[in-house]
Amino acid sequence: MAGADQHLLSFLVLVAGAAGIPLLAGRLRIPSPVLLVGFGLLVGPQVLGWLHVDEVTGFLGELGLIVLMFLAGMEIDFNGLAARGGRELLWLLAGCLGAFGLAGVACLALELDPIYGLALGASSLGLPLAVLKEVGRLRSPLGQSVILLGSLGEFLTVLGLTLFSLGSRHGFSLELLWALGKLLAVLAVAGAALRSLVALAWWRPQLFAHLVKKEDGSELGVRMTLVLMMAFSMLAWLAGVEAIVGAFVAGAVTAYVLRGKAVLEEKLSAVGHGLLVPVFFTMVGASFEPGLISPDSLLLALELTGLALAVKLLPALVLLRGGLSLRESLAAGMLLAAPLTLVVAISAVALELGAVDGAGRTSLVLLALAAGVVFPIGFHWLGAKDATASGETRAS
Repeated sequence: MAGADQHLLSFLVLVAGAAGIPLLAGRLRIPSPVLLVGFGLLVGPQVLGWLHVDEVTGFLGELGLIVLMFLAGMEIDFNGLAARGGRELLWLLAGCLGAFGLAGVACLALELDPIYGLALGASSLGLPLAVLKEVGRLRSPLGQSVILLGSLGEFLTVLGLTLFSLGSRHGFSLELLWALGKLLAVLAVAGAALRSLVALAWWRPQLFAHLVKKEDGSELGVRMTLVLMMAFSMLAWLAGVEAIVGAFVAGAVTAYVLRGKAVLEEKLSAVGHGLLVPVFFTMVGASFEPGLISPDSLLLALELTGLALAVKLLPALVLLRGGLSLRESLAAGMLLAAPLTLVVAISAVALELGAVDGAGRTSLVLLALAAGVVFPIGFHWLGAKDATASGETRAS
């Protein structure tokens, strides 16, 4: 019974944080994910001890990350991608690859492990989506440009992390080829599922119209998409690939098939951003070990924060070709320089693989937190003012 009471207390703390932190974030003008990480540190075992890091809360945090990646995949605007044309997409891809190229050069100059280059060049839609949602610019040209560039960067980051993990575990061997074969099999299954769903949508349009109905007592659309999310996550895990890759692919498949997905997306967002995603950010803070902070780790985190901004601002200038102003392009680059979710994930994988030690992981987490505070503030100054001027409402 004591164990059940402990789990109930932890869950109460998680729910209270998910409900209260966004209200505080609106007053302080700080992104709620950053405050949730701080909240997790405060109530976690390192300080107050109200929130216990165990199998149950750990699973809830992992599920929150999976849901976050699924929602990120769903945010991809395939109509917008089609409208951009192949040449514009190549420019966006060049911008993402340019960020990784600059990050690699910086790591060579500082004699850092390549995993730091992956962290510096990483793009994550978790924090940018939350910030765009809060300032009411999710559907604006700036917001869609961030989503498009972030989507490509996020996929490349997750793919790079997967390849780095496989290479570190297996080296250049037959096991590596087998692992790469399983990764290609996951992508092949995703392609087959996509073609099947598109064909089914053409033959049975009334079925898919039912999935996106606003009023549906059974909420069949929500249930089916959650099944798809978990199925692809499990498939990726069985194939030895990060489960978040499967969740992201499942979200992208859903977005491609259900073009009129606004209502369904709103329902899924209520489930994800209402509870599970805040739980993930809170558990990141609860798992953080402040005792590993040292002058060297602080200095490295400061250097990495500056480099993260530098390697993102230049590639973001490709958005000038999409009609954004210089101010908006720099704002997009600043927001994309705060990949909180994936940097934390990269730090955990790097520590597991022995690419960094405890202090190195601490520096990466500090990078994620510092970038998550400073860069969104810069985005507010550069880009969010336009939303207020145009009459878009700021979410509380």
